[in-house]
Amino acid sequence: MLLQVVDSTNTPISGLYATGNNVSGMSVAAYVNIEGTGLGFALTSGRLAGANAAAASKSFRPLPKVVRFKA
Repeated sequence: MLLQVVDSTNTPISGLYATGNNVSGMSVAAYVNIEGTGLGFALTSGRLAGANAAAASKSFRPLPKVVRFKA
């Protein structure tokens, strides 16, 4: 999936996504020190990662019901 984090063997880590400068987007060679330069990529990659995470979450099983006990 798009923007999914991989481990040292290049295997995707289920449910873990990275965005912005964490994925070495447009600043891969050198960080550009101009304010706002990475903002567009941060917003776009965040939206894409969110959409992919939402789509992936549909295949997860629901969590079991939590039973709370009174003390």
